[in-house]
Amino acid sequence: MSDHSDNYEILERSENGDESPLDAELSFGGSGVQSHVQKEHPANKNVVAGDRIFSEPILLPAFAPQSPNEFSLLHSSLETRLRDSFQFDLDADLVSLNGNGFLLGVCSAIPGEGKTTNAFHLAHTIARDSFADVCLMDLALSADPGSDLVHQSGLFSSKTDLQTWAFNDGVADFLQESATCVSTLSLDGLPKFVIAPAGSIPNHPARLCRSVHLERLFREAKKRFTITLVDLPALSTGFAMPLMRHLDGVLLVAQYGVTTYRMADNAVTTIGKDKVVGIIINRFKVSAPNWITKRFFY
Repeated sequence: MSDHSDNYEILERSENGDESPLDAELSFGGSGVQSHVQKEHPANKNVVAGDRIFSEPILLPAFAPQSPNEFSLLHSSLETRLRDSFQFDLDADLVSLNGNGFLLGVCSAIPGEGKTTNAFHLAHTIARDSFADVCLMDLALSADPGSDLVHQSGLFSSKTDLQTWAFNDGVADFLQESATCVSTLSLDGLPKFVIAPAGSIPNHPARLCRSVHLERLFREAKKRFTITLVDLPALSTGFAMPLMRHLDGVLLVAQYGVTTYRMADNAVTTIGKDKVVGIIINRFKVSAPNWITKRFFY
C-alpha cells in the first residue's frame, strides 16, 4: 500500500441544519499502527460442504429505501479515496478484479453512533448508482435483538413480517457452525445488491470474531462482490479488531456532539491510519444560513 500523507479534508456536508444519518466525511492518511490480535486456531472442524457459502438471495419486493442525498456525495468521495490511496477501482467489473473485491468495514468508537444505518445507506447508494456488485454483511455481533442490521434498516414493515422471515442461517450461524450457508436478501430493482443478515444472536462473540471460518467467508465475498461493506462491532466491545485484520479498509462513524476529537483520534490510531479510508461525521449540523452552506459546503 502506498504511503498516505497526514491530512484532514472535509469532503461533504449537509446543505441544511436538519439532522440526517450522514452530514460530513473526512479522509486522512498516515503511517499505520500495527495491532496485535490472537491468531486463528489452525483446526477447521465441520468443514462446510461445497464451495458456495452465500445462498441465492430472497427477494424483498415491498421494500424501497430512500437513501439521503448526502450518500451520493459520500459514494463519489469513496470512489476517489479507494482509487487514489488504495489502488482499487470501484467501477471495475468482477472479471477484471480477478476475485479480489474490496472488504470495507464500517465501525465506530462506541455503540449507538449510527454505523449500521450509515453502512446500509452507503451500500444501497453504491448499488443504486453504479454497476458494482455490492454486499452488506452484518458482523456487528450484537446481543440486542433490536439493534441488528435487519431491524435498524427497516427491511420488514412489521414484527409479524420479521418473525415470518426469522433467520437461523445468518453470518453468525455460519461462523458458529450451526448453519452450512448464509441466507441473503435482495431488493426489487437492485439485483446486484445482496444483504447478508447476522441471523441468530451469537453465543460467544469473543470467540466468534476469531472463528476459523472467517477467512473462507471473506475470501468468497471478495470473489463474488466488487465491494463488501461489513457492519462491525464498536471498538469499545473488543470484538472489532480481530475482524479488521481480514479487511482491506475501514470507515469510522462518529456522531457529532457525542464522540470527542480525542476518542476519534484514539480510534484511528488503534485501527491504524493506513487502514482508515475515512471518517463519517454523523448528524452534523451547520449553523450558517442555507445560502452560505450551499455555496461553500459540498
